[in-house]
Amino acid sequence: MSLDAHVVVAGRGVDAEIAVAPGETLALVGPNGSGKSTVLEVLAGLTDPTGGYAAVDGEELWRADHRGVRVSVAARDRRMGIVPQDGALLPHLSVEANIAYSPRSRRTPRAETSALARDALTRVGLAGLEARRPASLSGGQARRVAIARALASEPAVLLLDEPFAALDVEAAASVRDIVAGLTGRVATLIATHEATDALLLADQVAVLDKGRVVEQGRPADVFAKPRTPFAAALAGVTRYEGVWDGRALVLANGSLLAATSALAPGTRAVAAVAPSRMRLVAAGSAGALDDTVVRVDPGSPGSLRIMGTLGAAEVPASAHVPQRGESVGFAPLEPPEAYAT
Repeated sequence: MSLDAHVVVAGRGVDAEIAVAPGETLALVGPNGSGKSTVLEVLAGLTDPTGGYAAVDGEELWRADHRGVRVSVAARDRRMGIVPQDGALLPHLSVEANIAYSPRSRRTPRAETSALARDALTRVGLAGLEARRPASLSGGQARRVAIARALASEPAVLLLDEPFAALDVEAAASVRDIVAGLTGRVATLIATHEATDALLLADQVAVLDKGRVVEQGRPADVFAKPRTPFAAALAGVTRYEGVWDGRALVLANGSLLAATSALAPGTRAVAAVAPSRMRLVAAGSAGALDDTVVRVDPGSPGSLRIMGTLGAAEVPASAHVPQRGESVGFAPLEPPEAYAT
């Protein structure tokens, strides 16, 4: 099954086009408030759109315009399995009853819904917990039950809203393994703010900013050459923006970043450099960007990240650490590639 949608919610500033190929996973990433949850809620029928449309395998689910929303398929019959951020398990129902809630709402026979629930529990590694109540579950178990509930609805599209948020490292890893086992079986849309989720689970990543998709592609490509500040921050690289002059990237303050590029001189361009690929040198050194230290952050294990107004570099924790306000230079280990914005 494939998903094609144009989600518009004017009151929330959302106007996003989404497409997920059959069996593929799309990671929808963006800062808090960018509209990720709104997109999923509209697709699932939990929030009304003010424009746009949605279709699964070419079959229209809804279309909206200035005259209102025309719903061709009721929310409960859209075959959208959603796992909200909080799981939304019903506390007064058993685990099995929670999972069976969706198929029973479609008047599926009780024996069949029970079988669906038990099969879904087995798929998420929680067989034997059918009689438990949500309050007795750990955070990781509750998230698995929420995923099992979505699977029991036999979805054409699986919608996961920050599925690993608020979980400890071990529980998150366990739930991530469950989700990874589902990829390739059903079109999946994951809303997340973690690069790891996109790199490990997604075939495509779409960056959402202020309600709009501003860049999209394979995760490795987007994070290697981020075109937006958020994507650069997510990838853990420093984004330098300026104009390519044929030899270097000329930054807004006139500084020169030596780089390579096939772009025509005068083209607005960006270069992305990981702090681990940047050396900290004395201010005024040849080929370095002169800067001022604004703070020192933890870096990768055994290192510190020196943050300037323009760039960042990682140094061993045992090295001399410059103080805030000190003049330094940032020099790339090798010239980065400048690419068009």
